[in-house]
Amino acid sequence: MVDADTGAEVVFVSHANFFASPRISQDGQHLIWLQWNYPRMPWDDNKMFVGEIKNKKGNIAITKFFQHGSMMMPSFDQNNELFYVHDSTGWWNLYRVTRRGFEVNLTPESQEVGWPMWKLGRKAYAVNPRVGSNEAVVICGNDLTVVDLLKEKRRIIKTGYTSYSQGVAYSLDGSKVYVVAGDGVRYPGLVEVVVETGETREVSPVSQVQVDAGYLSTARLIQFPTSQGDFAYGYLYMPKNSDYHAPAGSKPPLLVKVHKGPTRAASSVLNMQYQFFTSRGFAVLDVDYRGSTGYGKLYRNKLNEMYGVVLTGSPSLPSSSTVKLYTITIPNNHST
Repeated sequence: MVDADTGAEVVFVSHANFFASPRISQDGQHLIWLQWNYPRMPWDDNKMFVGEIKNKKGNIAITKFFQHGSMMMPSFDQNNELFYVHDSTGWWNLYRVTRRGFEVNLTPESQEVGWPMWKLGRKAYAVNPRVGSNEAVVICGNDLTVVDLLKEKRRIIKTGYTSYSQGVAYSLDGSKVYVVAGDGVRYPGLVEVVVETGETREVSPVSQVQVDAGYLSTARLIQFPTSQGDFAYGYLYMPKNSDYHAPAGSKPPLLVKVHKGPTRAASSVLNMQYQFFTSRGFAVLDVDYRGSTGYGKLYRNKLNEMYGVVLTGSPSLPSSSTVKLYTITIPNNHST
């Protein structure tokens, strides 16, 4: 705790290797935080505590303890009710904790709410600050979803965008939200969304690429078989150029992209490096290999203690096969 007047510091707790997401309730009486210890990562499992702030000397009494696998993004609403995300169902879902201590799953779909906590400060939901609204907006998978907190009903906001990131924030009057949004033909940018209608406005206009749609290939999410009888996912971009057509029955050359990680994920937003190749007859596969996020806890954990095994476990090639490795230079001195 830091005194805003004097700058004096008081340590509340110090018995864990890592801490994150400290949040104070609206009434100033409670503090919530996450903690975990090496060698665990926060997307594996962690602990969450709620403490009552006794005084400004740093005395705090722990009143609640949570341990539901991987937890993240805790917050208090204007009524001091607790919201947070955990993956006990196998997916990161958003929960509301009632005054009686019951947990209500607000997004019980098989879609992820949020991202791994290797970046701090992001929050994939926001509770409407308007008194009596009983509403939250959640980034649920690739959808922007409104949740009625009383009826526990959900409605997808049709914005025209297909990807949302960084977080959600309400306007002061509760009628709009702000989110970073993009899609296959637009770069991500800060967008204002009217919650009731889905009407959008670019808050910070991004310099979009002026390219005819006949040259832009949009991604399609695919599932494909891989080694050990398993499967993996990826975004597939097929060749597209309105000036040319491939011979009937022919197959395009394929460029395969692998994201960093392991717990990152591919994105379907506009990528002009990919368009450089797809407009010239190449197909591009942006792979979400096992261990990537966005497909539930089981898929995310498939790389645990198997790094370098499941990634290299492809069927062996015949001894007579020849493997060729190409380095292709693309504009701006980038290479892939």
